[in-house]
Amino acid sequence: YLAHRDADGALGWLSMVAHDVSVRKELEHRLEQQATHDPLTGLPNRMLLLDRLQMALSRARRSGRGVAVLFCDLDHFKVVNDSLGHGAGDRLLVDTAARLIEALRPGDTVARFGGDEFVVLCEGLKDQADAELVAERVRALVDRRYEVDDAEIFMTVSTGIAYTEDPEAAPEDLIRDADAAMYQAKGGGRARAVMFDQVM
Repeated sequence: YLAHRDADGALGWLSMVAHDVSVRKELEHRLEQQATHDPLTGLPNRMLLLDRLQMALSRARRSGRGVAVLFCDLDHFKVVNDSLGHGAGDRLLVDTAARLIEALRPGDTVARFGGDEFVVLCEGLKDQADAELVAERVRALVDRRYEVDDAEIFMTVSTGIAYTEDPEAAPEDLIRDADAAMYQAKGGGRARAVMFDQVM
């Protein structure tokens, strides 16, 4: 603001210069979105997932409830890319992302971890059985018919589950453990969920 006064010093009028920052704010929002979200599915990416997992563990310290990470990998996804092309594979991934969102409770997070891998973060769980119920909802929604480019595709998902009630757990360790359990699920015949244990 600039005050303009007359010869006697009385305030005559004010002048100001304003800048429209909406374009800059929109650009900042787009850049933040690109840094924290997967460009194909719009889901949170690995960086945002780790941040949300850290916050979930902090809330678990206050609530005394458990946190689970579900590492989900589509079975035989490479066959879709090889037989129908990468465009069809991309459309299948977008459809899968929508189904995973449908499987979640309010407050849960689903992220695309890379390729055909998705990670589901659940908090406020009573026990491992709660995490297994979420995994079953994921399986029931993913293991259904897809229609992509006039082709019918039947997908299954292998899921590894890492559950903790330890608020001091490291986010990276939980994801690593869920990933290890997912490989156990793959090795055991696919289309199943496996809970991580210390034997692994």
